[in-house]
Amino acid sequence: MPRSLSAVLVLAALMSGNCALSEDANMEFFEKKIRPVLVDYCYKCHSAETDEPAGGLLVDTRQGIRAGGETGPAVVPGDVKESLLVSAIEYNDLEMPPDEKLDDEIVEDFRKWIRMGAPDPRTKPMPERPDQTKAENPAPLRSLQTLRNPDSPMLQPAAHTVHIGRIVFAEGTGQVRLFTPDDKDGQHAQHDRRQQQHP
Repeated sequence: MPRSLSAVLVLAALMSGNCALSEDANMEFFEKKIRPVLVDYCYKCHSAETDEPAGGLLVDTRQGIRAGGETGPAVVPGDVKESLLVSAIEYNDLEMPPDEKLDDEIVEDFRKWIRMGAPDPRTKPMPERPDQTKAENPAPLRSLQTLRNPDSPMLQPAAHTVHIGRIVFAEGTGQVRLFTPDDKDGQHAQHDRRQQQHP
């Protein structure tokens, strides 16, 4: 094997080994620096253990913390500025945890973790929330349903019929006349009114 090819293979093996070590170190960082803070300060209000997670945010799963809650994604891997979790623990817009601000060292650990790509070994899927199910499967709106021809109601024949009258509009004259049943020829109009002219 040529010397240059063997050198490339050795270098590739070392780099892949470093990546594996780096990934293990990143997961270790999460387990030592990030997860304990989430458990101690966040799970009480933002986990599947609560009946209704505050702000719709779940931080007890990787999927949940990245999906975020009502205000957007809590963690955007690699982007500290877009990660609302950092903004909240810095006490910028939101103030989390609400009782006391975290130490600056802990806040910096979260910034570092997100810059690392937010490695997170938690693979458990985010539990389905009742409000989420409704949003994904809303009840069909009647106004958007296909029109259908309903069956006509069955009417009993009447013992006798009553003719109420008829209305006639005399085109061109602007007159409206109401004729009664006994006025078959229109001789005795009960009502004669000029139609209002529109400008």
